[in-house]
Amino acid sequence: MKQKISSKICKRNMKLFPLYTAISSDFLFFYTINFLFLTQIKNISASAVILEDSFYALFVVLLQIPASLIVDLIGRKKGMMLGNFSNIIYMVIVILSRNLSHLVIAEAFCAFAFSLKDVADLSLINESIPETTKKSTIFAKILTKGSSSYFVLNSISLIISGFLFMINGYLPIIISLTITILSFLLSCLFLEPLEEESSNNSSDENNKKLAIENFKASIQDFISSFKFILFSKRLRSLILFSSIMSGLISILANMQVGILEEKNISSFAIGIIFAIFEIIASISLKKQEQFHNTFKNKSLSVLGFSISFSCILAGSSRIYHF
Repeated sequence: MKQKISSKICKRNMKLFPLYTAISSDFLFFYTINFLFLTQIKNISASAVILEDSFYALFVVLLQIPASLIVDLIGRKKGMMLGNFSNIIYMVIVILSRNLSHLVIAEAFCAFAFSLKDVADLSLINESIPETTKKSTIFAKILTKGSSSYFVLNSISLIISGFLFMINGYLPIIISLTITILSFLLSCLFLEPLEEESSNNSSDENNKKLAIENFKASIQDFISSFKFILFSKRLRSLILFSSIMSGLISILANMQVGILEEKNISSFAIGIIFAIFEIIASISLKKQEQFHNTFKNKSLSVLGFSISFSCILAGSSRIYHF
């Protein structure tokens, strides 16, 4: 009976996850339009909008570890739900925002949301896949299917949101909020792996004690991991590289929209341009293994140089107006 319950949980989670990933990997009907919304509708300066991304990167670094501990304490499903609910709060604050302070608060919720989701989402689906020799392959296929679908949906949403923004600046943001709520409702449908078995074999009191013990063990593991990272030059460099690249990508995304806006390009045209970028990103995602096999240990260097050069080029175009 236990095996049937476990199998049912696995099948349900594996079936839901690609759809969930497609609509919750990131905000749909939001990016590129969010910059126009904040600068044109909310009259917040472009420099303030770009600065908010720096706060997001900072909050991600600060909240990554607490988020991991919270997921260990409350479980993966509840971690997913809390993450998506935090994204709803983020969207509401953005819609109501009037200055940089509001945006900073919003970015704190957004960083907390994705810190939770990064831990809970992948952990839940990984535990939902049966232990087989092809587990890693199945995991990669499920993740790739959902991510590819997200890029396709995002490409379509960028074009539509650009058109909707011309009609009413609030329309794309409200649709994005609606999809975020849908992501939260979808996360409620997942089942915690082995949840049924554990509830049959132990009382609620024992489960609470076990959760506290796991929480203490997680803190001890974190201290051990932190010490290991502290004395590992390779890991320190990797974390620093990841943080810098995440910040540059976020800044670059807003700078691109700002440059196009300065050229008096319509929101609809901006949506089409970024939709093309998303299609390229979707194709690139499917070629990631080939890219890694081609450049091997130089993969990060190539990515870092490409992003840095793009930022320099974008910044130069704003300074020299070419």
